[in-house]
Amino acid sequence: MKRWSIVSVRGAYDSSAEGTGVIDSPEGAEQGFVANKKSRVALIVAVAVVWVVIVACVVWATMVLVNYTSADNVVMKAVVNALDQKAARMNGELTIRGEAIEYAGIKSIVLRSASESAVVPAAGEAVLTIETVSDEVFEGAFDGVIMRDAVLYFRADGLNEILQEAKAQAVVDEIDETLLSYYEDFVDEVDGSWWKIDLEEIWDGKREVESYRCMVDVLATANEEQARREVIELYEEWPLLDAEKLEGVRDNGANGYSIEFDPEGIAGFINGFRNTELFDQMFACARMEISDLEVPEDVDADEFEVPEDFPDIVVYVHDWSHELESLEISYENDDILVEGRMEFEFMDEVDIEAPDDARSVTVLFEKAKQIVCYSLRSFISDCDAFWGQYEGLLEESESDDSPVMIGGGPELGCHLQGDGSVLCVD
Repeated sequence: MKRWSIVSVRGAYDSSAEGTGVIDSPEGAEQGFVANKKSRVALIVAVAVVWVVIVACVVWATMVLVNYTSADNVVMKAVVNALDQKAARMNGELTIRGEAIEYAGIKSIVLRSASESAVVPAAGEAVLTIETVSDEVFEGAFDGVIMRDAVLYFRADGLNEILQEAKAQAVVDEIDETLLSYYEDFVDEVDGSWWKIDLEEIWDGKREVESYRCMVDVLATANEEQARREVIELYEEWPLLDAEKLEGVRDNGANGYSIEFDPEGIAGFINGFRNTELFDQMFACARMEISDLEVPEDVDADEFEVPEDFPDIVVYVHDWSHELESLEISYENDDILVEGRMEFEFMDEVDIEAPDDARSVTVLFEKAKQIVCYSLRSFISDCDAFWGQYEGLLEESESDDSPVMIGGGPELGCHLQGDGSVLCVD
């Protein structure tokens, strides 16, 4: 085998070989060396610059990744994304157990709910299940709808069964038989039917009705882009929650985060909310009912210290999309255990319609009057006179928050409060 030497290699590329060899004169060699040295320096510098850029990019990407997936940022973005949605559907369940309710003969209370909302309109349904210590089960279903025109609708199913079961279990034995018959008549009328509450129909022209309709209008506009953005920017400045990631705790691919309320964030958000257009609109609605209402003073974080026995709250969020999947809440002490869960689904719109067979709630007023008057029979001798006096004085109470005497006497009587409620003293 032929062994190649440096001399032989150079010889293979000398200047006589078709003019393409290496310069073999001393001067030419020196110039080639300088040129090669400069090329190597430039290459080293270029490699160093590229390396620095790569390292900087990696560091920057790592910092962004850490911040993007940090617990506080993930939860904050989840809340922001939820606020930025036009509509949502929620399904939940709440369970209560413990000695605190066993004293009343109840083993457990379970509330299952489902709702969908675009702020206004909104609709919801709930099923309430009560199990007694004797293993008897009461169950009632409730539905509610609020439409853009501020009219409320509701329906209750199963009230008759609950009342009859309560009678069978002697739960209502202490109630007067006449009063119980009034309750049965009222429940029989209400049960299973859709009812409509139109405040303009009940209290047309009252300032409370104007305030309520105004507030519904504001809530409807709160779902518009500009109003949502105003609240979102405020929340980004003053997040209400501190979060800690729970390793290994997941729900449908979403990671669990334990959250606590931040007093500084709460105070900052409340104080900042007073400077929003949404607050101005809501406050204007409130002043329709209470003309001398004043804007509250700024609050301090000290007012929102979270108690040590505050319920545990866990939210489940998809780290990359920052989409809120669900929420769980739990509270336990020596007397009671409360556990709840809510699942979320977000969308651009919901299709909610008012029930077309709803009856006006004014139909129930006569039956309600029987219950009220009989319950206050010790103070009221003439129910019709009392009821008429009550309705007549509602107008007067609007301009005067002081109580108005109805029936009885100075020492024993019922007083009409400024908010329309009746307070009886003996």
